[in-house]
Amino acid sequence: MTPRTKSMLRLGSQRAFASQAATFATRGAFVRPPLRPCKHRHLLTTTAMGMDKIDIGSIPAYEIGDKTAPAVIVLQEWWGVTPDLKEIATEISTRNYRALIPDLYKGKVGVEVEEAKHIREGLDWDQAVKELLQAVDYLRSTGSPKVACMGFCMGGALTLSVSQSGKIDCGVPCYGLPSEGHGEPENMKIPLQGHFGRQDTFFPAKDAEEFHTKVNDSSGDFELYIYEDAGHAFLTAESHRDKLDQPRASDETRKLAWSRIYSFFDKHLK
Repeated sequence: MTPRTKSMLRLGSQRAFASQAATFATRGAFVRPPLRPCKHRHLLTTTAMGMDKIDIGSIPAYEIGDKTAPAVIVLQEWWGVTPDLKEIATEISTRNYRALIPDLYKGKVGVEVEEAKHIREGLDWDQAVKELLQAVDYLRSTGSPKVACMGFCMGGALTLSVSQSGKIDCGVPCYGLPSEGHGEPENMKIPLQGHFGRQDTFFPAKDAEEFHTKVNDSSGDFELYIYEDAGHAFLTAESHRDKLDQPRASDETRKLAWSRIYSFFDKHLK
């Protein structure tokens, strides 16, 4: 190999790494080596990010982290279980949490808006909530002393649907609200922290503010944060926002939101 070839290869590697680092920085995460996967009796395969692919009954899921640590269930947007969702779960696990992603679409992923909408419309909401409660039972029975749930868009709405059961310790709904009958404000009795964008055209901030007021007027405990420069999907991949024609929040906004989320988990789970 000539010196010129070696130089070109080295430059290509540096550019690839810089690109990856920039992507992670934009999402408010850090570039980290894969963590060692946990082995347990449900283990099927291991993803490149160090997440174990498991089955919880009939529910496929991805898991990472110490099984004796407090757990965070991370719930998908209407796209399905996407790579950026796994990155979020992996980052959560680096903060001494166990993270679990239940695959509610059973392997389906929507790439374009119409495809995602079609898959979402086929989801049995009540069945999905039952499956998530199974996931809560699994986490507690295999070592986690406390369990939280957080989700984005559809996953945010599901977080509130699960929260009314009282079977989790806290919940973080991000730009998602349940439809009537699937999560009533007066039933929310666990600590909640919500994150919504003022410019969100899918789940308007005023609806989140109204829901927040009803929860707290019913003796609930709901912290709500509205970010003025944010639209929908501001905490997940930029490609999602682009497909939905939503404004991109600043790096500072995303970092602020994540700092609040981690402080909330530390307060209620540790």
